[in-house]
Amino acid sequence: MRLPRETNTILLMVFLGLLAASLWIYHDATTRGERFEGGQKLLPSLDIDRIAAIRLQKGGGEGGAGSAGEGTTLALRRSGDEFVLTEANGYPAKNEAVNRLLQDLLEITLVQEVGASQAEALGLDPPGEETLDIILQENTGDPMLHLRIGKAGPDGGNYLQRLDGDDHPIYLTERSLFLEPDVDAYLKKQILSIDRGEIQAIQGPDFRLALNAAGEAPLDLVEPAGATAKAGPLGRLRSLLSPLRFDTVYLADEAEVQGLVFTERFEVALEGLGYRIEVAESPAGATDAEDRTFFRISGFSDVERIEINPEDTEEELEGTADFLTRLDDLEEFNRFHGSWVYEATGTTAETLRTTRAELVE
Repeated sequence: MRLPRETNTILLMVFLGLLAASLWIYHDATTRGERFEGGQKLLPSLDIDRIAAIRLQKGGGEGGAGSAGEGTTLALRRSGDEFVLTEANGYPAKNEAVNRLLQDLLEITLVQEVGASQAEALGLDPPGEETLDIILQENTGDPMLHLRIGKAGPDGGNYLQRLDGDDHPIYLTERSLFLEPDVDAYLKKQILSIDRGEIQAIQGPDFRLALNAAGEAPLDLVEPAGATAKAGPLGRLRSLLSPLRFDTVYLADEAEVQGLVFTERFEVALEGLGYRIEVAESPAGATDAEDRTFFRISGFSDVERIEINPEDTEEELEGTADFLTRLDDLEEFNRFHGSWVYEATGTTAETLRTTRAELVE
């Protein structure tokens, strides 16, 4: 049966309409993922284990990160299970500071995509004094991520540009980004954290404190025997290792610490082992000797021999194994800290200057 010509025309129009709708739906489905959507994360997936180096540079002239211009730089590189600071001769960085930086990057949320023509007005190209470049690198040296953070948005957030791809898109972030290349903030300044209750004795330059079982009061001093210690100096001494912190660190062969004479010594005894702190003032000729206190630290053990008795209980054997582990840790501690000289200020410096005259009532 033949359909009327009008019917064929209608069917053809319907077919063409359906075809056009199908093509539009297909185009929309294939391009939807390419269109910017507010609220998306900048880095929905970042393999942190692949990061071998991190570099932050603020300012630095038109070259941005890696340029030879003026600017402030923070460079971190992975060393084993931690990151170390290039600007501090490879001294370890605080894990919590590095983790916080990476977490801040993972949490960057975008609210708007901005045209590339706005790069100069937004302080991105060329970079200005407040522009911050962040580069993450793999072991191969290839960049994983290169961000450039520019001016603040009108209602909060920051404009940033992603430079590790081909398109270099610019976005406005949901929240302001407070990331600074502050070496001091990343430096791992805590050397030890020993509970004061573990301390059994403290030997100073001209005194000795033997603490009671509760660690609350001295039992004797070298002179005079049985003297009472002042509460303030005693409290500071007992808290010397909880924690022991420094302000600045130097390689032992750096010019800044050459000529130091370590004449005073503190020994803090724990059960079976302890820590020795040698103290020096500024080198000869320095004008601020009274304000600067330097120290070196090492661990020691007064246990000459460890015997394992076949009749020891399981608890005793576990105690022996734990002590052997502590001795291994002490050797590793000495291998590392033997390369460094530390400078302390504040309470730590005051404690390391304690003498018998200041301690005794």
